[in-house]
Amino acid sequence: MEKAKQVACDFIDKCADDLHQLSRSIWENPELAYKEHHAHDVITKFLEKHDFPVEKHYKLDTAFRAEFSTSDPKNKPRVAVICEYDALPGIGHACGHNLIAEIGVAAGIAIKHAMTSCGETLTGQLSVIGTPAEEGRCGKHDLIAAGAFTSVDVAMMAHPSQYTLARASFTFGAKHYQALLSNNTMAELFEENGGQLGIEFDQREEIRTKFGGSTDMGNVSHVVPSIHPKFYIGTTVSNHSKGFTTAAATDVAQTYSLNVAKALAMTAIDILSKPELLPRIQEDFHKDIKGTS
Repeated sequence: MEKAKQVACDFIDKCADDLHQLSRSIWENPELAYKEHHAHDVITKFLEKHDFPVEKHYKLDTAFRAEFSTSDPKNKPRVAVICEYDALPGIGHACGHNLIAEIGVAAGIAIKHAMTSCGETLTGQLSVIGTPAEEGRCGKHDLIAAGAFTSVDVAMMAHPSQYTLARASFTFGAKHYQALLSNNTMAELFEENGGQLGIEFDQREEIRTKFGGSTDMGNVSHVVPSIHPKFYIGTTVSNHSKGFTTAAATDVAQTYSLNVAKALAMTAIDILSKPELLPRIQEDFHKDIKGTS
């Protein structure tokens, strides 16, 4: 599958300028939870440009789902890449959700390009799901309740931070947040693929537990196997600060973000191309769920 991975990575490089413009447009127009109309529109337009069938206003007014399947996806993996794009009151994209959206789109178009370019070696279903209202409103909880993840086998996204972590510790928060369950097999794949791209992961347990926080991706991870790695964007300032807002718009952040998008795409390609992985992923998931009961 090295050819498919290279095809995906090269496509992200080819689209880098357009992806940067998308991220910048979201950053320049910060919108609060459930009011992300500009972000919804520019992201869905971008995906349509890359020949994704897109269901706008999917389940929620500012959510969406773009979906692509090979000719015979039955009994094949169903992979979802997640986008977030809401901002914080008064300080804009101080959690870098413009980068999360960009990474989700970048990974999505790269995976699709590899699926269409590499014949029958990559089969299954790919979804790019836009999830509004992460900041304090737990939008993914609402999407889960509406059935948005019933046709998904695995889900993945990545979040900007001061550190790069394949597995971060996310705890409970307000409005129905659940602790994140990082799927071990998926995290190992992501770490291996990231390492091939030169991404260096911080292995210190004290960093992993300190720089977690809360996320509604935790809710998704209790429904389908998931990963939510964190990644350095060139700053040591804290999330939810004006300094992080500034950092999320820099050229330096672009380099880190697109590398992470490549690692997610490569991980999805592994799952789509190796039938033995999904049972392992599901076994990890059931063990994690059992451990929470």
